[in-house]
Amino acid sequence: NYKLKTKTKMGRVFFDTVENVQNLGAAYQVLASDSNKTFVLDLAGGFVVTLPADATTNIGWNCRFYVKTASDAAYLIKCANVSGDQFVGGFSVASTTAGFGHAVLAAANDSQIAFDANLANGAGEPGSYMDIVKIAANNYAISGFMISDDADSTGAAVLSNI
Repeated sequence: NYKLKTKTKMGRVFFDTVENVQNLGAAYQVLASDSNKTFVLDLAGGFVVTLPADATTNIGWNCRFYVKTASDAAYLIKCANVSGDQFVGGFSVASTTAGFGHAVLAAANDSQIAFDANLANGAGEPGSYMDIVKIAANNYAISGFMISDDADSTGAAVLSNI
C-alpha cells in the first residue's frame, strides 16, 4: 500500500521585480508606510526630504537614501521635529581625490543630513548612502558611506543641528 505524495503548485512567480525603491526628483514628505524603502536622490538642483513624525512610526521603522545624481545645492534629509528628534550613530566618508577616509559621529541634537557635492567638509557624490533606523522615541540611528571630491573633507558638514 503506497500513498502518492501530492505536490503543491507554486502560484504565479515574478522575476526581475523591484519593490520598495522610489526615485525622488522633488521635495518629499516621507510616510510611516515608507518603512523599509530605498529612496534614490536624483535632481542636480537638490531638495528637502522630511522624515515622518516620531509619533507616527514604531521602533524599527527604517529607510535608506542613495545619491544617484550629485547636487551642489544639497539634498537635505530632516527630522520632522528638528528640536526634538535627533540622529545618533555615524558614517564613513572617503575622498575620491585623496585616498583617505574618516569616521563621522553624530553630535547631540543633530537633526539634518546634507548630501552636498561641493560643500566644504561635506559629501554627497553618486553612490553615497545613509541608512536610518528608529531605535527609540525621537532617536534615529544612522549608518552609511559618503563620498566626497573635497581632497581634505572631514565630513563634519554632513550633519547639523537645525
